[in-house]
Amino acid sequence: MKRAPKRIAAFVLPGLAVPSAALAQETTTGALAANPAYDEPYDIPETLRGAGFETADGFRRRAPAEVPLDLHLDYTIRFGAGRRLVLVADAFNLLDDRDPVSYDPGTEVLFGVPNPAFGTPRNPADAASPFETPRQVRLGARLEW
Repeated sequence: MKRAPKRIAAFVLPGLAVPSAALAQETTTGALAANPAYDEPYDIPETLRGAGFETADGFRRRAPAEVPLDLHLDYTIRFGAGRRLVLVADAFNLLDDRDPVSYDPGTEVLFGVPNPAFGTPRNPADAASPFETPRQVRLGARLEW
């Protein structure tokens, strides 16, 4: 189960807008076995939901909370009638939090075949990187008329 309270703050100075957001999420963990009827992994619970299991980082009942802090800055420069230049800066995961997104809960890849990756960090959305996305900064300018 994921919980996602979102905190948004905005600070406004003359010509400068500074909204920021923090999104907190955490995932409960429990070991899952393959279904013997049709060899589907991650199908049959072996523990109660949230009971936890041994991971590469020790015993866990929950994956680490994801709390990336994102920041947006824009500064408006007005010139002429109805024309302006907006300078923009965005920072994603400002604190560079690199915790695992979750841990592999599957004890079997097929029925009776142990999963060698059981308990290791994983990201179901991106198999190449089991950790949170690193800090990213985006700079830009927008001309409005």
